[in-house]
Amino acid sequence: MPPQVIQDGDALTPASVVARSSEPASARLDDEIVTMSVRRGSYSALGTTGTRVWELIEEPVAVAAVVDRLRAEYDVDEATCRADVLAFLEELRREELLEVTGARR
Repeated sequence: MPPQVIQDGDALTPASVVARSSEPASARLDDEIVTMSVRRGSYSALGTTGTRVWELIEEPVAVAAVVDRLRAEYDVDEATCRADVLAFLEELRREELLEVTGARR
Protein backbone atom coordinates (compact mmCIF):
# COMPACT_ATOMS: atom_id res chain seq x y z
CA MET A 1 0.00 0.00 0.00
CA PRO A 2 1.51 3.42 -0.93
CA PRO A 3 2.23 5.85 1.93
CA GLN A 4 -0.47 8.33 2.85
CA VAL A 5 0.51 11.87 1.88
CA ILE A 6 -0.07 14.35 4.68
CA GLN A 7 -1.36 17.75 3.62
CA ASP A 8 0.16 20.94 5.04
CA GLY A 9 -2.92 21.64 7.19
CA ASP A 10 -2.92 18.19 8.81
CA ALA A 11 -1.47 18.08 12.31
CA LEU A 12 1.51 15.86 12.96
CA THR A 13 0.92 12.87 15.22
CA PRO A 14 3.22 10.25 16.76
CA ALA A 15 2.38 8.03 13.76
CA SER A 16 3.46 10.66 11.21
CA VAL A 17 6.53 9.71 9.17
CA VAL A 18 8.91 12.64 8.76
CA ALA A 19 12.32 13.41 7.27
CA ARG A 20 14.49 16.41 6.60
CA SER A 21 13.58 18.39 3.54
CA SER A 22 16.09 17.98 0.72
CA GLU A 23 16.30 21.72 0.00
CA PRO A 24 18.04 23.37 2.95
CA ALA A 25 21.79 23.26 3.36
CA SER A 26 22.95 22.42 6.86
CA ALA A 27 26.26 22.46 8.68
CA ARG A 28 27.51 21.78 12.18
CA LEU A 29 28.72 24.86 14.04
CA ASP A 30 30.16 23.90 17.42
CA ASP A 31 27.48 21.74 19.11
CA GLU A 32 24.54 22.61 16.90
CA ILE A 33 23.28 22.47 13.34
CA VAL A 34 22.65 25.62 11.32
CA THR A 35 20.29 25.30 8.35
CA MET A 36 20.00 27.67 5.42
CA SER A 37 17.21 27.83 2.89
CA VAL A 38 18.41 29.58 -0.25
CA ARG A 39 14.89 29.61 -1.70
CA ARG A 40 13.41 31.26 1.41
CA GLY A 41 16.47 33.37 2.17
CA SER A 42 16.52 32.26 5.80
CA TYR A 43 18.71 30.41 8.23
CA SER A 44 18.12 28.77 11.60
CA ALA A 45 20.30 27.53 14.45
CA LEU A 46 18.68 24.41 15.87
CA GLY A 47 20.21 24.27 19.37
CA THR A 48 21.49 21.11 21.05
CA THR A 49 18.23 19.16 21.29
CA GLY A 50 17.01 20.41 17.92
CA THR A 51 20.29 19.23 16.43
CA ARG A 52 19.69 15.75 17.86
CA VAL A 53 16.20 15.67 16.34
CA TRP A 54 17.69 16.84 13.01
CA GLU A 55 20.13 13.92 13.14
CA LEU A 56 17.32 11.47 13.89
CA ILE A 57 15.19 12.61 10.93
CA GLU A 58 17.92 12.24 8.32
CA GLU A 59 15.90 9.33 6.89
CA PRO A 60 12.10 8.91 7.06
CA VAL A 61 11.10 7.94 10.59
CA ALA A 62 7.91 7.90 12.66
CA VAL A 63 7.62 10.73 15.17
CA ALA A 64 7.02 8.09 17.90
CA ALA A 65 10.44 6.57 17.15
CA VAL A 66 12.10 9.98 17.52
CA VAL A 67 10.34 10.44 20.87
CA ASP A 68 11.41 6.97 22.04
CA ARG A 69 15.02 7.61 21.07
CA LEU A 70 15.12 11.00 22.82
CA ARG A 71 13.55 9.51 25.96
CA ALA A 72 16.32 6.90 26.00
CA GLU A 73 18.96 9.64 25.76
CA TYR A 74 17.45 12.37 27.97
CA ASP A 75 15.69 12.40 31.32
CA VAL A 76 12.24 13.47 30.11
CA ASP A 77 8.76 12.05 30.53
CA GLU A 78 6.87 10.77 27.50
CA ALA A 79 4.13 13.42 27.43
CA THR A 80 6.58 16.33 27.64
CA CYS A 81 8.93 14.82 25.07
CA ARG A 82 6.09 14.06 22.64
CA ALA A 83 4.63 17.57 22.94
CA ASP A 84 8.04 19.23 22.52
CA VAL A 85 9.02 17.06 19.54
CA LEU A 86 5.69 17.65 17.79
CA ALA A 87 5.97 21.42 18.35
CA PHE A 88 9.55 21.46 17.06
CA LEU A 89 8.67 19.39 13.99
CA GLU A 90 5.70 21.67 13.24
CA GLU A 91 8.10 24.63 13.33
CA LEU A 92 10.46 22.83 10.94
CA ARG A 93 7.51 22.17 8.65
CA ARG A 94 6.45 25.85 8.72
CA GLU A 95 10.04 26.75 7.76
CA GLU A 96 9.89 24.14 4.93
CA LEU A 97 12.71 22.15 6.52
CA LEU A 98 10.59 19.01 7.02
CA GLU A 99 8.88 16.57 4.69
CA VAL A 100 5.94 14.54 5.96
CA THR A 101 5.62 11.40 3.90
CA GLY A 102 2.81 9.53 5.60
CA ALA A 103 1.80 7.69 8.71
CA ARG A 104 2.63 4.32 10.18
CA ARG A 105 -0.25 1.94 10.24
